Amino acid sequence: FPVTIHTHGDFANPLWRRINLKNLVRFFFLKFSLRNNNFYRTVSLPQSRFFVENFRINPVRMVVIPVPIFSRNKVQRTGFKRPRSIALIGRIHSDRGIWEFIHLITKLSLTESNFKIFIAGSGPGEKKFLANLEALVPKSSIRFMGQLSEKGLEKVWREIGVLVLV
Repeated sequence: FPVTIHTHGDFANPLWRRINLKNLVRFFFLKFSLRNNNFYRTVSLPQSRFFVENFRINPVRMVVIPVPIFSRNKVQRTGFKRPRSIALIGRIHSDRGIWEFIHLITKLSLTESNFKIFIAGSGPGEKKFLANLEALVPKSSIRFMGQLSEKGLEKVWREIGVLVLV
């Protein structure tokens, strides 16, 4: 039977295993348990890179699938004019693609000036991430909502033109 390992943590990050002895032991157990698996799934591209580099896993056997967000209101009728906005929803952490989002906003702001940015989530990279955003676009264009419940998220769906999940 093919075996797929799904990971949602920073286990392959060299900094993670240096936090304490417990993490170091976990790292070595994981390293030996990964050898005989067919496929590997991570929730972000940086996590995938760490696995390839630190566990010598063939990148062809890696897949990156973000954690899904379910809502009944995501699908809009055709003909609905999309708002001029982009939203990042998820954990605000360096391994979740937040710097790629900053890069995207950098490129977008070179050609577009009239768009809103919605941020729903929280995490250890929050202050630095928001400071980088505010350096790119006016603060009035950014709506930071922190961590939202599903109901809170449903209230802003209609205002979101493009959704980025991390």
